[in-house]
Amino acid sequence: MIDTISAGPTTVILTGSHTNFAIFLMTYPHLKGNVKHIYTMGGGVRSKNPTGCCPKDVTTACTPQQCGDIGNLFSSYSTNPYAEFNIFGDPFAAYQVFHSGIPITLVPLDATNTIPVNEEFFYAFQQHQSTFEAEYCFKSLKMARDTWSDDQFHAVGSYSSPLQ
Repeated sequence: MIDTISAGPTTVILTGSHTNFAIFLMTYPHLKGNVKHIYTMGGGVRSKNPTGCCPKDVTTACTPQQCGDIGNLFSSYSTNPYAEFNIFGDPFAAYQVFHSGIPITLVPLDATNTIPVNEEFFYAFQQHQSTFEAEYCFKSLKMARDTWSDDQFHAVGSYSSPLQ
């Protein structure tokens, strides 16, 4: 990272916890000017508030998804329903990046929830990889599907990816 950013204007894409980039910014503050823009997937900006949308005595008629856009941190729904891994994993690092003064585009989890990656999308993407960037994005998506979903697709659900 130091070689690339030292060489001149660079765009940074953060798709995980902000820890490494925050450490970079704190260690090499003189190189901050070489980062022209940061794109990051993280947090939930417009997640719905679940209070009151599911009656207390309902069993199967109301699901957590109906009660709000839940996060992607796999914890008990009642303990932290909106947690998003990339920010929750290192909130101090996220704070450092967001307050660095570098222009940033945030793609929140709730925005990616509107883009389903179904079987049709996956195979169309697999057939149209004309750039190195597209190849990287597809390989990342395939790795996520193969690792976390046992090669399965979700008919209604979606993968959360800022790269779509």
